Amino acid sequence: MGLPFAPISKPLFQETVVCFTFDTDNCPDFAIDFVTDLLDSYNIPGTFFCDRPYKNILPPHEKAIHPVLQSLRSIEEIIAPVKAVHRLIPDAVGCRCHQLACNGNIYNALPKMGIIYESSWPMALVSGLEPIILPSGLLQLPIFFSEGMHLVHGIRPDIPGGLLNSGLKIFCFHPVSLFHNLGPKTFRKLRATPPEKRYRREMISNEKDGTLNLLKRIMEGVKANLLTCETLGRVARGINKQLKGCIEPTSKTE
Repeated sequence: MGLPFAPISKPLFQETVVCFTFDTDNCPDFAIDFVTDLLDSYNIPGTFFCDRPYKNILPPHEKAIHPVLQSLRSIEEIIAPVKAVHRLIPDAVGCRCHQLACNGNIYNALPKMGIIYESSWPMALVSGLEPIILPSGLLQLPIFFSEGMHLVHGIRPDIPGGLLNSGLKIFCFHPVSLFHNLGPKTFRKLRATPPEKRYRREMISNEKDGTLNLLKRIMEGVKANLLTCETLGRVARGINKQLKGCIEPTSKTE
Protein backbone atom coordinates (compact mmCIF):
# COMPACT_ATOMS: atom_id res chain seq x y z
CA MET A 1 0.00 0.00 0.00
CA GLY A 2 1.48 3.38 -1.03
CA LEU A 3 1.79 6.57 0.94
CA PRO A 4 -1.41 8.66 1.31
CA PHE A 5 0.36 11.58 -0.35
CA ALA A 6 2.97 12.14 -3.01
CA PRO A 7 5.85 14.60 -3.03
CA ILE A 8 6.37 16.26 -6.40
CA SER A 9 9.01 14.14 -8.10
CA LYS A 10 10.74 16.91 -10.04
CA PRO A 11 12.08 19.72 -7.79
CA LEU A 12 10.14 22.93 -8.41
CA PHE A 13 12.40 25.18 -6.39
CA GLN A 14 15.92 25.49 -7.73
CA GLU A 15 16.28 28.54 -5.48
CA THR A 16 14.90 29.73 -2.16
CA VAL A 17 11.26 30.88 -2.17
CA VAL A 18 10.32 32.67 1.07
CA CYS A 19 6.74 33.16 2.25
CA PHE A 20 5.69 35.12 5.34
CA THR A 21 2.34 34.02 6.76
CA PHE A 22 0.28 35.35 9.66
CA ASP A 23 -2.54 33.68 11.61
CA THR A 24 -4.85 36.55 12.57
CA ASP A 25 -6.82 34.78 15.34
CA ASN A 26 -9.40 37.60 15.42
CA CYS A 27 -6.79 40.22 16.34
CA PRO A 28 -7.83 43.91 16.14
CA ASP A 29 -7.46 45.83 12.89
CA PHE A 30 -4.65 48.00 14.22
CA ALA A 31 -2.52 44.88 14.81
CA ILE A 32 -3.03 43.98 11.15
CA ASP A 33 -2.01 47.52 10.16
CA PHE A 34 1.09 47.14 12.31
CA VAL A 35 2.13 44.02 10.36
CA THR A 36 1.22 45.25 6.85
CA ASP A 37 3.08 48.53 7.47
CA LEU A 38 6.15 46.51 8.44
CA LEU A 39 5.88 44.28 5.36
CA ASP A 40 5.37 47.28 3.10
CA SER A 41 8.49 48.94 4.50
CA TYR A 42 10.49 45.94 3.23
CA ASN A 43 8.48 45.63 -0.01
CA ILE A 44 7.52 42.07 0.98
CA PRO A 45 4.05 40.52 0.47
CA GLY A 46 2.36 38.52 3.21
CA THR A 47 -0.33 35.85 3.44
CA PHE A 48 -2.89 36.35 6.22
CA PHE A 49 -5.02 33.44 7.41
CA CYS A 50 -8.22 35.19 8.48
CA ASP A 51 -11.32 34.35 10.50
CA ARG A 52 -13.06 37.58 9.43
CA PRO A 53 -12.83 39.81 6.33
CA TYR A 54 -10.19 42.38 7.44
CA LYS A 55 -10.82 45.03 4.80
CA ASN A 56 -7.47 46.60 5.63
CA ILE A 57 -5.53 43.66 4.14
CA LEU A 58 -4.97 44.81 0.57
CA PRO A 59 -2.80 43.67 -2.37
CA PRO A 60 0.00 42.76 -2.70
CA HIS A 61 -0.95 40.89 0.49
CA GLU A 62 -3.22 37.86 0.34
CA LYS A 63 -6.13 36.73 2.49
CA ALA A 64 -6.74 33.02 3.08
CA ILE A 65 -9.16 31.32 5.47
CA HIS A 66 -8.50 30.23 9.06
CA PRO A 67 -11.43 28.03 10.18
CA VAL A 68 -11.90 26.20 13.49
CA LEU A 69 -12.06 22.51 12.54
CA GLN A 70 -10.00 20.63 15.11
CA SER A 71 -13.00 18.93 16.79
CA LEU A 72 -14.74 17.99 13.52
CA ARG A 73 -14.30 14.68 11.78
CA SER A 74 -16.77 14.05 8.94
CA ILE A 75 -16.68 15.88 5.61
CA GLU A 76 -20.26 17.06 6.23
CA GLU A 77 -19.26 18.62 9.59
CA ILE A 78 -16.20 20.29 8.04
CA ILE A 79 -17.90 21.86 5.02
CA ALA A 80 -20.29 24.13 6.96
CA PRO A 81 -17.70 26.16 8.97
CA VAL A 82 -15.36 26.34 5.97
CA LYS A 83 -18.18 27.72 3.84
CA ALA A 84 -19.05 30.24 6.56
CA VAL A 85 -15.52 31.69 6.59
CA HIS A 86 -15.16 31.40 2.81
CA ARG A 87 -18.32 33.48 2.31
CA LEU A 88 -16.60 36.28 4.22
CA ILE A 89 -13.45 35.97 2.08
CA PRO A 90 -14.76 34.65 -1.25
CA ASP A 91 -11.51 35.19 -3.18
CA ALA A 92 -9.50 33.01 -0.80
CA VAL A 93 -7.79 30.00 -2.36
CA GLY A 94 -5.87 28.85 0.71
CA CYS A 95 -6.54 27.52 4.20
CA ARG A 96 -4.76 26.98 7.49
CA CYS A 97 -6.87 25.55 10.30
CA HIS A 98 -6.68 26.78 13.87
CA GLN A 99 -4.16 24.80 15.92
CA LEU A 100 -2.82 23.41 12.62
CA ALA A 101 -5.59 20.81 12.60
CA CYS A 102 -5.33 18.33 9.75
CA ASN A 103 -6.97 15.09 8.67
CA GLY A 104 -7.97 13.36 5.47
CA ASN A 105 -11.56 14.62 5.53
CA ILE A 106 -10.39 18.23 5.78
CA TYR A 107 -8.19 17.67 2.75
CA ASN A 108 -11.05 16.05 0.84
CA ALA A 109 -13.51 18.82 1.75
CA LEU A 110 -11.41 21.90 0.91
CA PRO A 111 -11.10 21.41 -2.88
CA LYS A 112 -14.90 21.17 -3.10
CA MET A 113 -14.99 24.87 -2.14
CA GLY A 114 -12.30 26.12 -4.49
CA ILE A 115 -9.40 25.89 -2.03
CA ILE A 116 -6.20 24.89 -3.87
CA TYR A 117 -3.70 24.80 -0.99
CA GLU A 118 -3.45 24.15 2.72
CA SER A 119 -0.48 25.00 4.96
CA SER A 120 -0.47 23.27 8.35
CA TRP A 121 2.36 20.74 8.40
CA PRO A 122 5.25 21.95 10.59
CA MET A 123 8.57 20.74 9.15
CA ALA A 124 10.94 22.44 11.57
CA LEU A 125 13.82 24.07 9.68
CA VAL A 126 14.00 21.29 7.08
CA SER A 127 15.89 22.50 4.03
CA GLY A 128 14.82 21.68 0.49
CA LEU A 129 11.09 21.59 1.33
CA GLU A 130 8.77 20.95 -1.60
CA PRO A 131 4.97 21.10 -1.84
CA ILE A 132 3.10 17.83 -1.45
CA ILE A 133 0.20 16.80 -3.65
CA LEU A 134 -2.56 15.16 -1.60
CA PRO A 135 -4.89 12.55 -3.17
CA SER A 136 -7.70 15.13 -3.38
CA GLY A 137 -5.47 17.33 -5.58
CA LEU A 138 -4.94 19.81 -2.73
CA LEU A 139 -1.42 21.17 -2.35
CA GLN A 140 0.09 20.95 1.12
CA LEU A 141 2.64 23.74 1.61
CA PRO A 142 4.64 22.74 4.73
CA ILE A 143 5.75 25.28 7.34
CA PHE A 144 9.52 25.82 7.59
CA PHE A 145 9.43 27.84 10.82
CA SER A 146 6.68 28.74 13.28
CA GLU A 147 7.09 31.33 16.03
CA GLY A 148 6.04 28.68 18.55
CA MET A 149 9.38 26.95 17.97
CA HIS A 150 11.06 30.08 19.29
CA LEU A 151 8.59 31.05 22.03
CA VAL A 152 8.15 27.57 23.50
CA HIS A 153 11.40 25.77 22.62
CA GLY A 154 13.88 28.62 22.07
CA ILE A 155 14.66 27.47 18.52
CA ARG A 156 15.47 30.12 15.91
CA PRO A 157 16.43 29.85 12.24
CA ASP A 158 20.01 30.52 11.22
CA ILE A 159 20.05 33.92 9.49
CA PRO A 160 21.08 34.24 6.73
CA GLY A 161 22.55 30.74 6.36
CA GLY A 162 19.25 28.93 6.87
CA LEU A 163 17.64 30.99 4.13
CA LEU A 164 20.15 30.22 1.41
CA ASN A 165 19.45 26.53 0.85
CA SER A 166 17.00 25.99 -2.01
CA GLY A 167 13.41 25.07 -1.24
CA LEU A 168 10.20 26.50 0.12
CA LYS A 169 10.64 28.56 3.30
CA ILE A 170 7.24 29.32 4.89
CA PHE A 171 7.34 31.35 8.10
CA CYS A 172 4.34 31.45 10.44
CA PHE A 173 3.76 34.34 12.87
CA HIS A 174 0.82 35.90 14.73
CA PRO A 175 0.09 39.65 14.70
CA VAL A 176 -0.51 39.55 18.46
CA SER A 177 3.03 38.25 19.02
CA LEU A 178 4.59 40.79 16.68
CA PHE A 179 2.67 43.75 18.10
CA HIS A 180 3.91 42.85 21.60
CA ASN A 181 7.36 41.69 20.41
CA LEU A 182 6.79 38.55 22.48
CA GLY A 183 9.82 36.55 23.51
CA PRO A 184 10.17 33.34 25.50
CA LYS A 185 10.04 35.34 28.76
CA THR A 186 6.84 37.25 28.00
CA PHE A 187 4.95 34.63 25.99
CA ARG A 188 3.39 32.86 28.97
CA LYS A 189 2.47 36.16 30.60
CA LEU A 190 0.51 37.29 27.55
CA ARG A 191 -1.24 33.94 27.15
CA ALA A 192 -2.47 34.26 30.73
CA THR A 193 -3.83 37.75 30.03
CA PRO A 194 -7.49 38.00 28.92
CA PRO A 195 -7.77 39.16 25.28
CA GLU A 196 -9.57 42.38 26.26
CA LYS A 197 -6.58 43.40 28.42
CA ARG A 198 -3.92 42.83 25.75
CA TYR A 199 -2.63 45.43 23.25
CA ARG A 200 -1.65 47.87 25.96
CA ARG A 201 1.61 49.80 25.81
CA GLU A 202 2.81 48.31 29.09
CA MET A 203 2.39 44.81 27.60
CA ILE A 204 4.90 45.49 24.79
CA SER A 205 8.18 43.68 25.38
CA ASN A 206 11.67 45.03 24.75
CA GLU A 207 13.17 41.54 24.62
CA LYS A 208 16.11 41.31 22.26
CA ASP A 209 14.86 37.86 21.23
CA GLY A 210 11.28 39.05 20.70
CA THR A 211 9.34 37.85 17.65
CA LEU A 212 9.22 41.31 16.06
CA ASN A 213 13.00 41.61 16.20
CA LEU A 214 13.33 38.07 14.84
CA LEU A 215 10.99 38.79 11.91
CA LYS A 216 12.94 41.94 11.07
CA ARG A 217 16.22 39.98 11.02
CA ILE A 218 14.68 37.39 8.70
CA MET A 219 13.32 40.04 6.33
CA GLU A 220 16.66 41.84 6.32
CA GLY A 221 18.26 38.52 5.34
CA VAL A 222 15.74 38.17 2.51
CA LYS A 223 16.49 41.67 1.24
CA ALA A 224 20.27 41.40 1.59
CA ASN A 225 20.36 38.17 -0.40
CA LEU A 226 17.77 39.25 -3.01
CA LEU A 227 15.65 36.18 -2.32
CA THR A 228 12.36 35.47 -4.05
CA CYS A 229 9.43 36.30 -1.77
CA GLU A 230 5.80 35.45 -2.57
CA THR A 231 2.34 34.93 -1.16
CA LEU A 232 1.21 31.33 -0.81
CA GLY A 233 -1.54 31.88 -3.37
CA ARG A 234 1.01 32.87 -6.03
CA VAL A 235 3.19 29.92 -5.08
CA ALA A 236 0.28 27.47 -5.32
CA ARG A 237 -0.94 28.86 -8.65
CA GLY A 238 2.61 28.79 -9.97
CA ILE A 239 3.04 25.17 -8.89
CA ASN A 240 -0.19 24.15 -10.60
CA LYS A 241 0.93 25.88 -13.80
CA GLN A 242 4.33 24.22 -13.63
CA LEU A 243 2.65 20.85 -13.22
CA LYS A 244 0.72 21.60 -16.39
CA GLY A 245 3.90 22.66 -18.16
CA CYS A 246 3.33 26.41 -17.87
CA ILE A 247 5.70 28.27 -15.54
CA GLU A 248 4.52 31.47 -13.87
CA PRO A 249 7.34 33.98 -13.26
CA THR A 250 8.09 34.93 -9.68
CA SER A 251 9.09 38.35 -8.39
CA LYS A 252 12.19 39.43 -6.51
CA THR A 253 12.31 41.77 -3.58
CA GLU A 254 13.89 45.08 -4.45
